[in-house]
Amino acid sequence: MFERRIIQYDISRGRIPRLETVFRRLDLLRPHGVTGLALYIESVVATDTFPAVGCGETPVTKDWLRALCRHCAEIGVELIPFVEVIGHQGHLLALDAFQRLGEIEPPRNRNAGPNNFLLHEPEVRALVKRWLDELLPLFNSDTVHLCCDEAFTLGTGRSRSHIERHGVEATIADYLIDLHRFLAARGKRTVVTGDPLVHFPTLRDLLPPEILIANWGYGRWEDAYEQDNHHFARHKFITARSRGNWVLGNNMAEYVFPPFQRLAANTDIWLDLGGRSGAEAFVVTDWGSYNNINPHVLSVLGDLHVLLRLQRGRVEPGEWLDAFSRMILGRSDARFIKAVDLMGHAQMDPACIQDERLLRFLPIFPGLMLDDPNGASRSVRRFACLRAEGLALLEARMREAVALMEEVSVEGAPQPDYTHDMRMLSRRMLMVALRARLCCEDAWDTGCIWHSPETLAPRRGRLNEYVELAAKDQDWYSRRWDEENFASDKAGCMRALSDARESIRRRVLDAPYVNTLLFHAPGTARE
Repeated sequence: MFERRIIQYDISRGRIPRLETVFRRLDLLRPHGVTGLALYIESVVATDTFPAVGCGETPVTKDWLRALCRHCAEIGVELIPFVEVIGHQGHLLALDAFQRLGEIEPPRNRNAGPNNFLLHEPEVRALVKRWLDELLPLFNSDTVHLCCDEAFTLGTGRSRSHIERHGVEATIADYLIDLHRFLAARGKRTVVTGDPLVHFPTLRDLLPPEILIANWGYGRWEDAYEQDNHHFARHKFITARSRGNWVLGNNMAEYVFPPFQRLAANTDIWLDLGGRSGAEAFVVTDWGSYNNINPHVLSVLGDLHVLLRLQRGRVEPGEWLDAFSRMILGRSDARFIKAVDLMGHAQMDPACIQDERLLRFLPIFPGLMLDDPNGASRSVRRFACLRAEGLALLEARMREAVALMEEVSVEGAPQPDYTHDMRMLSRRMLMVALRARLCCEDAWDTGCIWHSPETLAPRRGRLNEYVELAAKDQDWYSRRWDEENFASDKAGCMRALSDARESIRRRVLDAPYVNTLLFHAPGTARE
């Protein structure tokens, strides 16, 4: 079981790591059992078949992949392509030269929103095969993951009449079997995601058992996504005919700080389901969501947890964080461990987030950190569910984490920059706690004209502290982006951080009653 223990990079969502960043991550994690590195690829590699799109200022080059493949071969690590051959091609299919290949017709596809290849079109199949022929020599694996997840637009546009005649299951099966035969002729095994089989169960028996099924799920049994999509519940069914299967968990690095309760629960689920299905691979996924605000140290932290679980089965939180402390600091440091523990448990702690419904959705911190309180996102609407006493506790705990991190010495640390990153992340968590309180107060404030300067002064104090922390946070992360990544979509990340800071500042300062009473009240100076 789990002969392959794979960590994954998303190089398609705007953050392209420097080779040194990848090498370092492999060096730190190889002693803990990593056997493979997977790269998630949409149309982001500069090839003759498709241009590199959707990756900001820096495309992924063949030379970058060749260098990475050489390094992986030298250290005995398998480099595996995860290539999207159905959906997630909105950027490519919005281009004039490729619109004819896409499900959604112009002008609806101009915004590079969700779009998929037309599976029944011979030209699409020929181009995808040509694309794969360009990519495969850049990897040293005998396996190709064709992804096929989240093809939201399939059958909604140009392929509708074909699918109405032939059926969605037969259309998908015919396409995947064609690619499977193409790969088999090149000595490669085919892996496809479990999504199509979960949603179209009869597809299972149309696919040859040689195709491996990779099922994924990044939450818990009780979470809203599982209740709607049933990836865990249908794992046994969708893998029953396959000669092999993989399971894909998540290191939770994208959620401002990994929520430890969710990370542990997700790993538990896949150890159980993967063990029962005889899964040959456990993939620890790492996604470029939320404008890539996460420094790479968080990926290492989440990866380490899963790898230790794969090695030892059950790992106590103190044991895992002790291993992380020794990896980063070169020693076990009680203050460092306690600070990381406080940060890791905050996002899913019912004492801080006092609404069980919120805990069943995706972690709330990304929305609290980035969303505009004037906006209409679901996260913004959920701000009103937060309770002041819980957020006050969250703020107190994050202040404790900051104080502990400030006491941690970096002298002699083998990873001093990662140590500094953890210190800055403690401040980021305090920043999120302050912003959460401001958002909650705003959500419940009626704009009463009888507010006094005394009651509004604490809000202004929180705002000032938040703005100062947010400015320093962006300066730090801008520098770290340049050190760890190519330019890629740095501008988009920095814009998201700036917009978040300005949106809450404007929301508080532009409220008429705040301007009138807090800044213009008798005896106070206007700012």
